[in-house]
Amino acid sequence: MATERSPDVDRPPVTQTGMRSTFKRDRAVTAVLLLLLIVYVFSFWGQAARLLPPPFDTWHNIYFRLLSDRWYDLTAGWVSSSDAAAVFWAIEAYLLGFLLPIAVLRATDRHPADVGLRRPKKGTTWLGLALASPALLIGIYLSIATEDPWASVLYETLELAAMLPEHFMVFGMLVAVMLPGRRFAREHAFSESASHRQFKTEWKNHLSLNAPEITAICVSGIVFQLIHLGVPSLEVLLALPAGLLFAYATICTRSIWPALIVHWALNLIPMTWMGIQNRLF
Repeated sequence: MATERSPDVDRPPVTQTGMRSTFKRDRAVTAVLLLLLIVYVFSFWGQAARLLPPPFDTWHNIYFRLLSDRWYDLTAGWVSSSDAAAVFWAIEAYLLGFLLPIAVLRATDRHPADVGLRRPKKGTTWLGLALASPALLIGIYLSIATEDPWASVLYETLELAAMLPEHFMVFGMLVAVMLPGRRFAREHAFSESASHRQFKTEWKNHLSLNAPEITAICVSGIVFQLIHLGVPSLEVLLALPAGLLFAYATICTRSIWPALIVHWALNLIPMTWMGIQNRLF
């Protein structure tokens, strides 16, 4: 009678050299994917490419600059030129920053939930909102310090709508590609029956960061700042701390939604308050 052999019997042992080469290869793949994603994002979002030497300094708003004349002709008489640009940018954001990336994820056997398009993991929603909420102060300060900060209702509405693909790309795709497995982990859910000591330990687990997560927060925060180039310099300056807060909240909750809700509020609260003031006074 033949004896069954363990599937691991013929498997060659993993050497330390092999582990190092695998680790280096994985880091190289991550670096290439990250670079491609950043170049892709900067090609249609913001004007960060203007920081590059010629001829690369023209690698920004590529599709808008190619199609803007025809687009303005198409929308002439319907909306103002600034609103027409906002419509184009919103459509562009959803096509290139949301639908196409989701299609790529599906084609590579991944799910949008792997990059944060999911409900926050259990018990972390309020944590994420609390972590991102200091960014509200940035929005209030900008609305006070910036002269005439708001555009038309249509323009501002489309900007709010475009924040979903913005968070999906910058704090979802970009962050996930720098994490182990290139996806958000789903462990460490809060336990409803945990003791006080266990609960404190769980909070520490949620708030603590490892090296890849710290790197992901810093890189995505800088990218978030760079895509704001072209707006008033004060807004560009304050985009960095806001981006770091959004990235931290996204990693802690494994979801883009808490930070996105705060980002919406960052615009809506000052906008609503100024609208009330203008009506009352």
